[in-house]
Amino acid sequence: MISEGDYFYRGAVRISWGFSTPNYLGAFLAGFMPLVWAVTTFCKRPLPRAQPKVPAAEPSNVKGAATLEPFLPWALIGLLAAELFLWGALGATASRGAAVAAMSGALFWELFRHYQEGRTWQRSLRWICLRAAFCIVGFAVFSFGGRLAPGYLAQDASIGNRWLLWAGGAALCHSSPWSGWGSGESGHLFTQWVQPLDRPQEYKTMVNSYLHLAVEHGLPALGAVLAVVGSLVGWPLLARRTALSYKWAGVGRAAACIWITWAVANIFSTLFDDWRMWYAPGIAVLLLVSSLPGVWKARQGAGRWIGGVAIVALGMPTAIYLTGALYQRRSSIQIGRSPAGMVLLSRGAGNGAAPWGILPDTSVLGGKYGHEIRRWGLATKDQEWSAWIFDPRRGDLRDRSGDKPDHWLVFGANAARVDYLRDTDFAVIVHPRGTPPLHWAGKGLVLLNRIDEDGSAAAWINWAESRGLRHDTIPDIGIDARAAWPGAYIEQLEGAGQ
Repeated sequence: MISEGDYFYRGAVRISWGFSTPNYLGAFLAGFMPLVWAVTTFCKRPLPRAQPKVPAAEPSNVKGAATLEPFLPWALIGLLAAELFLWGALGATASRGAAVAAMSGALFWELFRHYQEGRTWQRSLRWICLRAAFCIVGFAVFSFGGRLAPGYLAQDASIGNRWLLWAGGAALCHSSPWSGWGSGESGHLFTQWVQPLDRPQEYKTMVNSYLHLAVEHGLPALGAVLAVVGSLVGWPLLARRTALSYKWAGVGRAAACIWITWAVANIFSTLFDDWRMWYAPGIAVLLLVSSLPGVWKARQGAGRWIGGVAIVALGMPTAIYLTGALYQRRSSIQIGRSPAGMVLLSRGAGNGAAPWGILPDTSVLGGKYGHEIRRWGLATKDQEWSAWIFDPRRGDLRDRSGDKPDHWLVFGANAARVDYLRDTDFAVIVHPRGTPPLHWAGKGLVLLNRIDEDGSAAAWINWAESRGLRHDTIPDIGIDARAAWPGAYIEQLEGAGQ
């Protein structure tokens, strides 16, 4: 049965099993694969070269171990079946990000085995290639193999959209690196102020947990989180290969690889907002705690561990900041952030142009009002242009420093807020709605829509004439200005208030 929330690829339904998207389910499944590999390690006898020299076990323990010997082959068969199920279910999600995460876990699993057990590269390569085959067959069985084809990847819009989104997220980080833009704002900010004007998509998040965190809470917060994750991943590498038991190596390795899988999956989606995605990392923490005695006993110098954590915690935020700086440099309109969280836009040097204070209204400019404001900034003939975008939900029309522009562009129902302006300010009021303000005595221009949808045009004309303000009417337009914006308004706005 097909439901409204189903995802498809060429007519085939991608499973999600109650998760918000198949990508979430794929990441959930990938996180449990290292656990299966770890249990398999416990069920196999240690390799002779990896078996530590320990005192002979007591007779009772040997007898107890011997009684489990006949069941080990069946346990290994069950574990293989569990792993095949995970690969098959992951293939049914058709989530390529989850596949990359699972294969990353497999790669590091074998790297750790080589480091801790002296496993040969040939054996590791065979093991990794077998997992890659499981992954590809899982996709192919459920008719999703085409999603891995190079030709499809080259023209897949979801990949291009992610690149644009991530580059824009880096620009947002560059414009507010220390404290971020605030919780829940990342997708909205990108859609309004950074997204290319020809793109119709809307986003709630950065579709990347790290950028999501950095945009909303700042690069230092991202660095702190990366330091914690890096510490959890690097802990098993503290142990000397010759001193660490085969079993404890498997436990620590499982914990590290679960975190690696989870960390890679978060590159392709914002996963931490679903509590179920924390099951596998939670198990990894328990495994890590259980391996502490064995790893600590076999510990060696922690210099590489600390150095690796520092590189990760400082490297990614630095790379994001520099990427954002490059994106801003190449953008036609640059974005900034005031101390109060206000969006600041500029074109050209921006320093020589007195900024416009803009109060947008979605009934006039639509839900993507940021796109329309940027269209105006690009269309104006002024060599330099800048704007301060005030959130209509805020009552105070000043920045935290107390500054505010001296000329304004006010849309729709925000016209009533003109009373908050100084009498020395200049205001262009576009498609005003509601009751005209009572006290403001500044200079300005009123641009009315010809199709008077709310019957307030006469009141605004009388209000403008009583105060000696110019007024004009935009023909063939209702309250929504987008059909004629910005072309029909450019002449009116050029040089206004200068």
